[in-house]
Parts: sequence; C-alpha cells; structure tokens
Amino acid sequence: MVQIIPTLNKGGAERFVVDLCNELSLQKGKDIYLVSLWANEADTTFLHELKKDVHYITFSQKGPADLSVLYRLNKWLLTLKPDIVHTHMSAFEYIFPYRTLSKSTSFFHTIHSKAEKECPWKKRKKLRKYFFNKNTLPIAVSQDGYETYKSYYGLENAVVIENGRPAIGITDLFNEISLKYKNPDEYLLVHLGRIVDVKNQKLLIEAVQLFNKNSAKKCTLLIIGGIRDEILYQSLLDLCKRDQYIKFLGDKNNVADYLSIADGFCLSSIYEGMPMTIIEAFSVGCIPISTPVGGIPEMITHSVTGFLSKDLQVKSYYMAINECLSSESKESIKDNCLQEYFTRYSIKICGDKHWKLYSL
Repeated sequence: MVQIIPTLNKGGAERFVVDLCNELSLQKGKDIYLVSLWANEADTTFLHELKKDVHYITFSQKGPADLSVLYRLNKWLLTLKPDIVHTHMSAFEYIFPYRTLSKSTSFFHTIHSKAEKECPWKKRKKLRKYFFNKNTLPIAVSQDGYETYKSYYGLENAVVIENGRPAIGITDLFNEISLKYKNPDEYLLVHLGRIVDVKNQKLLIEAVQLFNKNSAKKCTLLIIGGIRDEILYQSLLDLCKRDQYIKFLGDKNNVADYLSIADGFCLSSIYEGMPMTIIEAFSVGCIPISTPVGGIPEMITHSVTGFLSKDLQVKSYYMAINECLSSESKESIKDNCLQEYFTRYSIKICGDKHWKLYSL
C-alpha cells in the first residue's frame, strides 16, 4: 500500500497521513509506503514521528517546475505495482499516468478540506472529476466535506471517514509549563495553528482582548504554531503591543502539556475540514471553543462537547469564550470530550475504517 502526499510539513493533512501510516503498519504482513514528493527535514516536519515499519520514500522535488518527479514517481509505481494507492492534497495530479495505465491497483484520494479550496483550478478539476468517475474513490473527512464534493464535482460517490489521531500525552516539561503559565487568578486559553490567514488569529486575539476588557478575571492566550506568513505575523504582533495576556510561543512538539492545563482550546478558522487539533484537545479533555466552519459543527455539540460561536464576528467569538469560561458544567464537558475521542476519533477507529474500505 502506498500513501502519497506532497510534504510532511506541519499541517493537519500531513499530521493525519503520518498517523494513518503508523496505524496501518501495525497490520502484520502488510507493506506500507509513505511517499513524499518533496524532501523533509526531521526537525521541521513530522518525519521523525514515522514508525520504522513504514517504508519512507521521497522524490526530493526541487521546485514546482521540476517535472522529473512525475517520471520517477510513475516509473517507481509501475515497478512496485501496489494493491492500493491513496493520494492526498496535490499529490493527486502526480500519478495521472499510473492511474491511466494500471488495471490492478485500487485508487483512493482524501479531500481534507472543502473540495473547491483543495482544487480551485478548472483544468485540474475536470481531470479529477474524470478519475473520480472512472477509478478513484474519493474520501471526505466530514459530512460537510462530502457536501462540498457533491456540489463542486456534481458527483455523489464519495465516502466519509472522520479523521483520527493517537491520544497525546504530557511530557517531562509538564510541571515546568504548568508553573509558568497556570495561574489560579487567571483563565488560560491555548490556540494551536500555523500563522496563516485561514486560521484567523486576528479574530481570536480581538475576542480575548474584548473579554479582558469586560472581565475582572483576566484571560491569557497562548498562541502555538509556526510562522508561515511573516507579514501577517507582524500585523498580529502590532495588534498585541503592550498586551501582557497574549503570548506567541512558536512551534511546539509537546502541545499536550499546554492543552492539559488550559481552560479551553481556541480555533477561529475561516474554513476547516475536520481539525486534528480539536481531536488532540478531545484526547486530553480540553474544551474546544471554535468558529462554526467546515466539519467542526459535526464534532462539537454546543455546551456538550465544546462551544461554537454563532458566526465569524468578534462579538460572537467573545460570547463563546465567555460562555465556556463561566460554565458550571466544565468538568462534565471535559468528560464528554474524552468520551468523544475514545468512541469516534481514536486513530484505531480511523485505521479500521480505512482497512475496511480498502478491502471492498
């Protein structure tokens, strides 16, 4: 079996593919290959989390114009003749020759976000629709994702498999982090996400600032994630000038330490598929507070497994934060989050669903 993705950079789809490969490799007698089109540095990607039982292959693409990877990848596939090829993101287009030539391989493709966001190009859309009709089974990660696929391609043949994630655990740094950031006289919120427009950190920051303006008990916000947009990052820093309650911590490999001490996990995205970060929060019993986009309303039942803002306005998100932090049911909501993880979002459940689909 071959899973193909452009890179292993730190994003939700990349996180999922590494976790899925690790889980699939537990099946004895199955050879699992993870193919990355681009090379990956161990310290800045998820490469170091890949189990030894997974065969890692990279074609070290030099740039968008490096078409040699098309030849090398398809030649490798023709030699290997895998039973299953499962593509992710823009890797779909790289195996058109093999999709056309192979008569024995079963093909799958996961749409990790809205269909129109993943493939906004007209020519590529036509090619994808052709192969979705012919020999490639599309997988949506949420019912919302399925509906966008149906609307965008005019097809109804996708299946839905929700994302999964191994439970995350605290590290040796937990006590140090708890001492540094956990203050009984303040609330603590944590945001996990790259600094990019779609994550909409401006909304989150302004909502926390509005909360602190109106509340005697203040709230500290820890923003954890790599900087992908330097200009946006500078504008966010300007927004937070002289604000002692907003802290940018950069990328972290021990997010469970932060989520485990937080009063809530915040996600303020403009659009999403089925966020891995919410699953991570569920796995440690951290209450999510989110905008109601993509598949998130399928994950969070308001006041039961988290809190949803009514829309993408600052006041609405502020009200969701306030409702969470003032709730008298926080402990039961935390228990519900844990239950939701173990019954819906463990990587074993997700892996089993994929094996079942591959076997059809």
